[in-house]
Amino acid sequence: MNTHGYIPGQGYKDGHQDRMNGLADRSVAYASTQPYWSEYKQGYSEAEKNIIEKAKQGITESKTFLTES
Repeated sequence: MNTHGYIPGQGYKDGHQDRMNGLADRSVAYASTQPYWSEYKQGYSEAEKNIIEKAKQGITESKTFLTES
């Protein structure tokens, strides 16, 4: 059952998308015990791993990294 507009999986998608777009992790400002933010953190983390693996291979796909200005 969804409560407060929570849609299972949406947090993961949002977190993954934010990281792939070079945005900061928004979950640090919220309680990670809430399902949405737990999923968000997982999606963000997995996108981070993907970026690192692609960078190791020399493939960056024109993504903006957080350390770039």
